[in-house]
Amino acid sequence: MRLFNIILFLMLTSSSVNGQNNPIKSTELDSLYVRALNSRIDLLLSSGWKYIELNEYGNRIKSLNVSDRYKFLTNDELIDLSIKKKKTISVIKVLHKIVAKDTIDINFGLVNVTAKRKIHFNNGLKFKKAEFTIGCGGTNGYQPDIRFVFNERKKSWDISSNRYVVTSKSEINNKSINLYAFIGKKISVTEFNPNENNERKIVDSITGDTLIRKSYIMDNGFKAKYKIVRNVFNDIKTDTIEFLAYDHYGRPGFENYDNVILYISFNKEKEHYYHQKYQFDPVEKTRNGTWKGLKGESIEQLFIDKKKGVFTARGLFDE
Repeated sequence: MRLFNIILFLMLTSSSVNGQNNPIKSTELDSLYVRALNSRIDLLLSSGWKYIELNEYGNRIKSLNVSDRYKFLTNDELIDLSIKKKKTISVIKVLHKIVAKDTIDINFGLVNVTAKRKIHFNNGLKFKKAEFTIGCGGTNGYQPDIRFVFNERKKSWDISSNRYVVTSKSEINNKSINLYAFIGKKISVTEFNPNENNERKIVDSITGDTLIRKSYIMDNGFKAKYKIVRNVFNDIKTDTIEFLAYDHYGRPGFENYDNVILYISFNKEKEHYYHQKYQFDPVEKTRNGTWKGLKGESIEQLFIDKKKGVFTARGLFDE
């Protein structure tokens, strides 16, 4: 891979890729850019901000429903950020390529920005020096990052390939984290007495007496059975799953929705799954077959919000 070092380089425009007769409306193309960015699971689930080049398309989509993990910065803002952080800033360059009237690729490039302040001692002038390093493609020929193909029957653009998704069923796996997230459809939710058979015999280590110890759970207990529609985090290799849920205020809120992202963990000692208390996200399927939150959030964004918030507070993820 070759690298070009250019001082005070203005980032390349995408005219060589985008200067074709465009068979797609600008609003549709913008939506493909947004969907492509929101489909970069590897970026959304990693820590830190992700910076996007504020080119023509960046300006058009920055106010749309793009994940808040992204920041759109100008060249000057990137230079100032590099100086402030005293390190190289990586910025993502998003381009598209029209392969055919029904096929459009969205591709991602990377530009590294390194900047520092300079002083011209003879004239007493201060100025900024910036270096933009651009990575070129490899030697395996052209391979699209995310390819969209128009579905004539549904009149919508479908993702036909996405090299950033591990499989079609599992977006990401990290078995070191005891958490499973999936879109589920309710089969049954039945209440049970969590304090039934709560007596346990123990022997006092000092007196040798046998004691009866009782434990009480102050929540309502439920046994839930759900169909797994789609895995979101960690792959549960079954079509249906049963788990326990506890709610201090009544019945669990997640049972009120037809489709919902559920967050569960596994108790190795008792060998059963249990619901992460009060944590769920109602979702619905759109006309083009994708899943969204009730306010239009992507599935990935809903998971990111839980990851950064309550699940970091509960110690499942590092801060």
